[in-house]
Amino acid sequence: MAESTDQPGENAAPPPTPSPGGAGLVLVVGPPRCGTTVVYDALRCHPYARLERSSAMFSRLIRGSHTRYPRDLCVQSGGIRFEQRKGEVVRAPSFGWTEEDNTGGWMVERIHPHFVLFEPEWLIARVEQLDDAGARVRLVLRVREPRAMLRSQWLYKQRVPAWQSWLGEDSMLSFARDSYEAMLRLTELRDGALLSVHDEDNGCSPEEVQSLYDGIWPGEDWGDHAAEVAGRIRVERRGARAAGRFTASTDERDTAEFDALLKEGSTHLRACVRAYNKIVKKG
Repeated sequence: MAESTDQPGENAAPPPTPSPGGAGLVLVVGPPRCGTTVVYDALRCHPYARLERSSAMFSRLIRGSHTRYPRDLCVQSGGIRFEQRKGEVVRAPSFGWTEEDNTGGWMVERIHPHFVLFEPEWLIARVEQLDDAGARVRLVLRVREPRAMLRSQWLYKQRVPAWQSWLGEDSMLSFARDSYEAMLRLTELRDGALLSVHDEDNGCSPEEVQSLYDGIWPGEDWGDHAAEVAGRIRVERRGARAAGRFTASTDERDTAEFDALLKEGSTHLRACVRAYNKIVKKG
């Protein structure tokens, strides 16, 4: 019998190289129409990030009957598609991403507060389970000034009535209030969460991208990578709008109906603004 040894033989395969940056989960949380997409895009362009078309992790982080978001990643190949208008399915900008490019170890997921039924305690309990199991989890909380968010939501529903068809104008303001108050509670429950505030002029500036990268992967020098990502996002979105794939949210139409909506839901709006200001101040 050959003598046993703890040393690998000459022909033994080398140990696998760990993914750069280690492994972890970046969870982007924010109300709809607050720019979670642009943050998600910026993060998925990072060399340490990866996406999965089907993720068991997502099902552990939500409540209710939602499928993974964006669900297009689960069921389609060759890029992300979504319904821009009723019956019109288009491809979203790829930002140069391919599955082969994203070989890092950090999974990027995105959810909205209503995915956990506006129960942040439930979400944080799931996140803490991951912490206890040794996973590294970073929360990125994305918010936008409530009136701007509501206007964007209202305009988008005018263009795409099927979007959130379950949400009517009579419940839009209460839905927003629940969202912002849930976001505020997340800032109270999770120390170290990164705050990202929607830039109405720029969406996601190079400084914002760099701040996110530094918060999630501290100590790394990526040179001009953040600026390149932010520039790529701007170019892709300008090109998409020029091609008619996106419709700008600054639609100049009569806003009397929208103003009346805000007036009718003024109590909810004030609660949204209070929560938003506290979130920004805490961040």
